[in-house]
Amino acid sequence: MAPRANAAQLLDRSEILALFEQSEAELRARVGSFVFLAMLPIEERIGEWHLGGDGRTLWDALSELGPLLAQQMPDVDWRDYCRQVIGAPAMEVASKVPRRGFALPAPFARGRVVFYVEGGAPYDDTGLCLLELDAPLELSDADRKRLRRWEARTEGDPDLDDED
Repeated sequence: MAPRANAAQLLDRSEILALFEQSEAELRARVGSFVFLAMLPIEERIGEWHLGGDGRTLWDALSELGPLLAQQMPDVDWRDYCRQVIGAPAMEVASKVPRRGFALPAPFARGRVVFYVEGGAPYDDTGLCLLELDAPLELSDADRKRLRRWEARTEGDPDLDDED
């Protein structure tokens, strides 16, 4: 990705949406070390961050979201999902990385945030974040599998029932 004039400033909503309109060839031409994180709902109004994908091209990182989404939403196209999330009025698009209260879990802490979108009520269980790293992400197969597993909780889940 081309560096921005102010490295602390993130892509705005229109720039993010334009990114998801680019062709596969255009996204493959953007070379670097990218990590795409997705906050996905596990129950109403509660989400968890997952590794959407990573790779040496923007296409590799972004397109990996498809198999992750298919775990719970098999008929949803990953680009349509991202455009819908980013375009929703209740989604907050950060203009810069907050100075307080913003911490990425290891091993993502060394990344430069390209964009960060997180929902406000009632979409506070949904978010998307793109990072550009100085070096490729190195994860064990077990960690990669754990970070990509999405298990939605359902009503009546014994782990969630506090009324026993």
